[in-house]
Parts: sequence; C-alpha cells; structure tokens
Amino acid sequence: MRGWIHELVTSASPTRSQLPSANRERSKESSRVPLLHRVRLLATAVALAGLFLSQAAAQTREASLFGQHIVGYQGWFGCPGDGAPGGWSHWFRPGTSPTNPDLTFDLWPDTAELDPDERCRTALRLASGQPAEVFSSANAKTVRRHFAWMREYDIDSAAFQRFVAALAVPGRRARLDKVLSNVLAAAQSEGRGLFVMYDLSGAKAGSLVATIEDDWRRLSGQWQIARIPAYIRHLGAPVVGLWGIGFKHVDLHPDDAMRLLRFFRDQGVTVVGGVPSYWRTRTRDARPEPLWSDIYRAIPVLSPWTVGRYTSPSEAADFARDVIAPDKAAAIANGQDYLPVVFPGFSWHNLKGAPLGQIPRLCGQFYQAQVQNLSKLGASMLYTAMFDEVDEGTAIFKIVPRSSDLPVGVKLLAPDPPSCVTSSDHYLRLAGNATALIRLAAERRRDGPGARR
Repeated sequence: MRGWIHELVTSASPTRSQLPSANRERSKESSRVPLLHRVRLLATAVALAGLFLSQAAAQTREASLFGQHIVGYQGWFGCPGDGAPGGWSHWFRPGTSPTNPDLTFDLWPDTAELDPDERCRTALRLASGQPAEVFSSANAKTVRRHFAWMREYDIDSAAFQRFVAALAVPGRRARLDKVLSNVLAAAQSEGRGLFVMYDLSGAKAGSLVATIEDDWRRLSGQWQIARIPAYIRHLGAPVVGLWGIGFKHVDLHPDDAMRLLRFFRDQGVTVVGGVPSYWRTRTRDARPEPLWSDIYRAIPVLSPWTVGRYTSPSEAADFARDVIAPDKAAAIANGQDYLPVVFPGFSWHNLKGAPLGQIPRLCGQFYQAQVQNLSKLGASMLYTAMFDEVDEGTAIFKIVPRSSDLPVGVKLLAPDPPSCVTSSDHYLRLAGNATALIRLAAERRRDGPGARR
C-alpha cells in the first residue's frame, strides 16, 4: 500500500527534472507552497488510497467466498421492552424472576463499551453490588457495534441465522425481521459482507420447504436483499445457507432437500449447505440412506458442522487428517467448494445441564490448532462458529474473561482460567489471525498452477 500511495503522489506531481524548461520557473513558485498545504495534499492522497483499497477489498469480499472468514451470527437475544416480541430471549427462560433467574447461557457478554441505551439491566448483581447487564439484538446500535468489532478485528462477513421454525410464528418472525434489518444496515455501514442462513433444526417437515420458499421470495422480492451491496455472492450468484441438510435430528426428507436445492438453483442462488460431519460416509451424525449422497453432490458449497466432534488439539488434528482432508478432496473432485467450520470451545451447562466448560478453550490453543490444521490443508475459506453464541459457549465476541467479574449466585463460565491472562477481546484477536491465514491460502489457490481452490 505504501508503494501505491507513493506512486499516486509522485505521478500527480512530477519532479523538476521532469518538467519542460518553460515550466521550471513556475515550479520554483510552487516550491514555495506552504508546508501545511503540502501535508494536506498528502493526507488527501492517503485518504483516497485507503478508500480505494477498502472499496476494492469490499468488492472482492462480496464477489466470492474465497479468502473470506465468515462468522455465524445468531442475533436472537432480547430484553423486555426492546420493541420486539420475545422478552428475555436466549438470556433467561420464560417465567424467570428476580428471586429465580433461570439462565440459558454460560458466557457473560462484556457490555463495558455499550452505551446506557444499549444495556438491559437484569436481576443479577456483580460482586461490587452493581446490576449485571446484557443487550438486545433488536437494538440497531448494538448490532452495528458488533459489526464494527468485525471490521476492527478483520473478520470479513457474517452468516445471519434465520430459524425456519420461528418463521411460522408471526411474533417470532417479526423479531427475525427486525434483527435482519439491523444486520443489513450494520454490514453496509461497516463494510462487512453477509448472507442469510436458514437453520432447519426444529422445523416441521410438512411446512418446512414452503416456509423457506415463501420467505426467500419475500426477502428477494419486497426486501430486494440480494441487491444490497453488502450481500455476499459466490459463483456469480447471491449466497443462501441451508443448515441442517442430512442430519439425523433434522426432520427433512431427501425429496424435500432436493426440492429446496432446485428452488434456489432456479432462483439464481448459490447454496452453502450446512451438512453433518460424516456426510461422505453417511455415518454417526448423518442419515444413512444412499439418497443423501446424491443430495450432497448437488450442493455447490459444502460446510460440514464440526462443533463438538473433537475436544482437544490432538483430536482436532486427527479429525482434520481422517475426515476433513478426504472430505475436501471428494468435494473438489466433484467440482464443489468446501467451507470448513472451527469453534473456540463449548459449554451449555445452563441450557442442557452438561458440565460447565465441556470442551475447554485452553487459552485459545484449541481454536488456533483447528485453524492451523485447515491452513495446512489449503483451506481458502473459513467459518467460525459463532460470533455471539453464549448459550452453547462458542462465542468469540467480547465476553467477561474473569470469574471475579461475573454475576454472583449463578453458575457461569469464564472462558479461560486466570493463568491465561486473556482480555475480553482475546478470541476476536485470534479470529483476525485466522483471517490472515485463510487469505494467504486463497492467494496460493489463485496463483497455483491450474489450481481452482
């Protein structure tokens, strides 16, 4: 960038030796231009160069998934009185009270940077006696702040989770629409990309396909969502995620899965398929019927879900060697792209009653090991699960790092032990490092002899 700016400035202002002789006297006068004016000219050139490069990066990001680091964005958090139905959505269970705070999450968000109108006061207290506060995804200012963090820590894009089961309930759909409008505005303002990812878990088979088709027609028609500059494209078409294809716990028939893929193909959309970890062998978390193999082969971008499939760096290395490497090779051989998933750790004690800190983060070593494994395999795109998922303890956004700063009287998790000496933005920093590795792999893919990915 430094060389590009220098070229811009010097090409705009030739040296005296380059000037025709008739103009050299005038150049003497120009040399007397006050230093402050020259500094302003240089500052303008630098600003223009930065604008040019940021626009070029944004255009590259929005045109392809290659070289992109994407985070899953739940955006499902609510507070009473936030203007959207749902009460304490994904913070506390219905019926919670000051004397019985029934939490559904394990990690506490760091709200220190939030303005007073972004904070929701809970019935819980900190050790200092101050009220413990959370946030609402219905607050446009907070969503923009999240996307500003993505920009600050060099995370390219977000996949906004749109839950199909909620779309059938008017009040819940209204909340989803409210947050989606916040996400679209935030991505555009902060120069981040985004795409919609439909989550099929919990949806009813009989209405699932029609619900998604109707919703996408509304978003692409009334909302004109695919025309928004921040909306991600890949293979020349807008991207839509379908998470849950082929999972044992998702109520989706193979015929309905193929119908969805055909629908989006006819709509001119590139589908990212959130599929089971063992999609290729149709074992463990995947449905066993042979028809599913035909469906997987019809998905333009495969993104196997790996959260919870290994619990340590050594297990992650084994999984990368034994599962991800052959999966990626099979996808490429079939002309498909491969979007691998990494996660920082896992904990859903308050949601499911499992042990607190079920998959330890190890001061970030667990997350870093996964990214390095994928870098060695030449992965040229990456999906981190998730940006804001505190219910399952996979959040990478700013979270309270020390147990002493957590609310008292409830069981919550500090992401790492005190020996780690981490800050609330530790995992955002690691995510930025992951972005750099993925971009390097994408450059190698582009420059390699005959390599497509």
